[in-house]
Amino acid sequence: MNDYREGFGVAKLYFGWILIHYLAVHLYARICVPSTLTGFLMSPLLAPAPHCMGLRWAMNTGGDSITAIWMMCGVYVVKRLNIAKQN
Repeated sequence: MNDYREGFGVAKLYFGWILIHYLAVHLYARICVPSTLTGFLMSPLLAPAPHCMGLRWAMNTGGDSITAIWMMCGVYVVKRLNIAKQN
């Protein structure tokens, strides 16, 4: 029962970071680097803006967190395989 509760907690965390990462990427593309000539010319002014810096943080941290969760799942599977192999 405890494994299921922990697994559900990890799943909520994982999907939360996926949502944050997904939204940040799309908002950054729309707000900070619009695909127009004006967007191109404004990008040097928008890049250091607080909202664009926050979105970049969310993209980077979200991607790192998703990677870390995949690594944690891999370690868990290897641990379970080692336990099964010992029995």
